[in-house]
Amino acid sequence: MRPASPSRLLRANPLRVLTSPAPWSATVYGFSGMLLALPTMIFIALFPLLPVWAWLLSAIERQRVRLVDHESIPGPPVSLEIPPWQHVPARLASALGWREIAGTLLHLIFAALTFTLWTFGLTLALTLLLAPFLPLFGSAFTVGDWRLDHPAATIPIAVLGIIVLAIFLYAQLALAVLQAMTAKVLIGSRVEELEQQVTTLAGERVALVDAFEAERRRIERDLHDGPQQHLAGAALHLGLLRSRLEQEQPDLLPGLDSAHDEIERALDAIRAAVSGLRPRILIEKGLAAALIDLADRSPVPVKVDVGPVVRFSDAAEASLYSIATEFVANSLKHSGARQIAITLGTVPDGVHVLLSDDGNGGAAPDRGTGLIGINHRVTLLRGTAELNSPIGGPTNLSIMLPSDIIRTGAHA
Repeated sequence: MRPASPSRLLRANPLRVLTSPAPWSATVYGFSGMLLALPTMIFIALFPLLPVWAWLLSAIERQRVRLVDHESIPGPPVSLEIPPWQHVPARLASALGWREIAGTLLHLIFAALTFTLWTFGLTLALTLLLAPFLPLFGSAFTVGDWRLDHPAATIPIAVLGIIVLAIFLYAQLALAVLQAMTAKVLIGSRVEELEQQVTTLAGERVALVDAFEAERRRIERDLHDGPQQHLAGAALHLGLLRSRLEQEQPDLLPGLDSAHDEIERALDAIRAAVSGLRPRILIEKGLAAALIDLADRSPVPVKVDVGPVVRFSDAAEASLYSIATEFVANSLKHSGARQIAITLGTVPDGVHVLLSDDGNGGAAPDRGTGLIGINHRVTLLRGTAELNSPIGGPTNLSIMLPSDIIRTGAHA
């Protein structure tokens, strides 16, 4: 079970706090903070080198807070992970670099508070706790004119020392928790954490799309090489059997013909399923040929302009074909378009796709799932989509995609 964080212990019963390891780990945290304050003062005096120490101290602090809160602070984004002396302008131009400098200055303030607490609190607690041992070495515990030279008489003083020590540990824990929380706010900003998550999710999303496309190809292959071939073989055997029974037992022909028809329907269903997964022309000839085939099958004229003709990744071609198919279907169903245009080409910033029709316009994602699906596919390709569809038309959907979807050196 994960231990409770000290911030929660501070809100719990004080006795529970003092019987946990938290005060002692906080004491180590405070002591190490005082040690780190020494080089901090030196680098403040050498002000031009302060950003270097701020970067190093922040890296230490991200791990040191585990003494207090059991979790390290997330590190900076990849672009700022390098030491600042290798790329000073980038670090000083970022908000994180200045927050690290502010955290370094606050670290010095917390170190001063910790030093004050140790000087008065810990010194007093140790002095009271050592009172019973002084008479054993021939000395006496003296406070003003009050002199205790017998061990038994100093026991109440030792009990008071235990109370003072408990107060010191509790105060040290509270100070350490406050310092750790301040460090999390300054050098563990949610912005950097979210940037890391976005980078990670972007890589996982690309891997997921590639895995989905590979699985789709496997299903196509299995359907083509497995059930489709077996059903075709069964239909062939039924045809041979029918020719034999036609003369010997003609009364069995109706049932045989029904079975043959069922097999043909099953074959048609499998062929339709394979075609629905991804058209064969898209696999064999690429996106340009598939878009031209889509235009040929459309009941209204579809103008396709793809150039220069290049091949894209399998996932990108499948997604772009689905986007074009969805746009054409929406235009035919909702806009009353008399002409549709599909333009696809490479630009310096990546790949540009323009889908347009001369219909009634008024297209909006909240009016149906078609545009939502298009936006979702564009997002999976790490692109952006801009829709312009005023009432009365025309409708223009502009899509920008990154250049890494292009197969290197691959031309259709």
